[in-house]
Amino acid sequence: MTQIYPHIITDVASWPVAKQSRERADFIERLNAFVIQQLTESQKANIQDLISKSIYLENQRIKLTPWKIDPPDEKSYWKNIATELEAATRRQDKEQVELDLLRKIVNRYNEEIVGHFSPKTFKFSRIFLTSFFKRLFNKFFASGHWRWGNKNALQQKIKIKGNIPLIRTLFEKGTVVILPTHYSNLDSIMVGYAIDANVGLPSFSYGAGLNLYNVEIVAYFINRLGAFRVDRRKKNPIYLECLKSMTGYSIIDGVNCLFFPGGTRSRSGQTEDKLKLGLISSVIEAQRLHYEQGQSKRFLLFPLTLVIILYWKHHIS
Repeated sequence: MTQIYPHIITDVASWPVAKQSRERADFIERLNAFVIQQLTESQKANIQDLISKSIYLENQRIKLTPWKIDPPDEKSYWKNIATELEAATRRQDKEQVELDLLRKIVNRYNEEIVGHFSPKTFKFSRIFLTSFFKRLFNKFFASGHWRWGNKNALQQKIKIKGNIPLIRTLFEKGTVVILPTHYSNLDSIMVGYAIDANVGLPSFSYGAGLNLYNVEIVAYFINRLGAFRVDRRKKNPIYLECLKSMTGYSIIDGVNCLFFPGGTRSRSGQTEDKLKLGLISSVIEAQRLHYEQGQSKRFLLFPLTLVIILYWKHHIS
């Protein structure tokens, strides 16, 4: 019998991800400052080269891989940035103009990346996903059950192995980061549902590919359920720092986070041996900054292996 745990924080509006969403404008302002600090410390006097490289790579992306979800002003925006950067070379305050341009770009990226969380939408999704997963995991012809099954039967089908009581208590001691293996496009939804319905944990912030936002109904929900947007087409150094800092700074801000360290799906379901070190390093960097500030709060990483077992029942008349 699978044990079902009560919620450690019953009020959804009190969850860290909900608080971050309510204070989104302030969070982005602080995140912008954090990203600028990271970039200027690493690039020093090379801000012009940093912006130039980003302009080139963004123009290539717009030309080769355009998506309908992209802002309509993409071409004109980067054309204006290029014009302003060129004009800066003839100004006495060249370094300040370049820094202002960098802030402008960083803010645009962070406005795109940082998501929202709506308690009202989350409560609706609980009901919807329960119905969805009941239908998906139902035995269909099991005796004594209507074909849609029931919530208790669904929760018994979701098997969670590990020291769950320990993980629940650690939420009082630090910020928890879950690192699952990646099997299918349903992974984030399935993990999110299980930790809410079965384990009783607050919702996690998680990355969602920007391509998913091309489907309006999908975009409506994930845009309101704590997801931060990840555009894998963008390879320029400014965007990559914004994405990395979003994860690290959210953790510093006390928001529990979930991301796939392998970066892509593994059809075998095995634990990946090649990891995306950028996001993991953001957790390490967050812990370092916390210690430097004299903070004792810890950031706790938990690997999670997803195993999906399908049972087929044949009926012979």
